[in-house]
Amino acid sequence: MRRERIAGPVLAEAETARACDTFVILLFENLARDRLLSEGLAEGRSTAYTGPLLDRPAVQLVNLAERDPALWRRYGEPTLRALRP
Repeated sequence: MRRERIAGPVLAEAETARACDTFVILLFENLARDRLLSEGLAEGRSTAYTGPLLDRPAVQLVNLAERDPALWRRYGEPTLRALRP
């Protein structure tokens, strides 16, 4: 019981971090598939949820009309590292 009280907040934080990681990777995969969404975000028509996530490499993928989800995921990883404290 004591271990759960001590580890509980850390585990909750880890769950939140995994959820954020999943969100970012899925966002990048969807940007690869959705030309309209990716172009809109690249042109600055972003939402409060996605605006800060579209970094320069992702904008370059949009400009190159790259649609490979694996390539987008690869560029999503540095974005995740940049978001971590």
